Amino acid sequence: MKILKLALIVALFSATPTWAESLTGPQNNAVRSANLYLSMQGFSRSGLIQQLSSDFGDGYKVADATAAVDSLDIDWDKPSKR
Repeated sequence: MKILKLALIVALFSATPTWAESLTGPQNNAVRSANLYLSMQGFSRSGLIQQLSSDFGDGYKVADATAAVDSLDIDWDKPSKR
């Protein structure tokens, strides 16, 4: 039982940097918004940043939108699969 607890603790601590990625609150919110937009339609990297930072979109600061988009695990050179 102690070995199982130890293995679980090690797994959680090793996975934490992947979850957090040291993004700020607004950047994490922008990541959620970006994933929502991407679930509805395909975007280019610059188009998604523009959508997130636009007054007609979510109104995030361009720096926060850029950090959020760059944190996504997406190959922007491949066409979107919609």
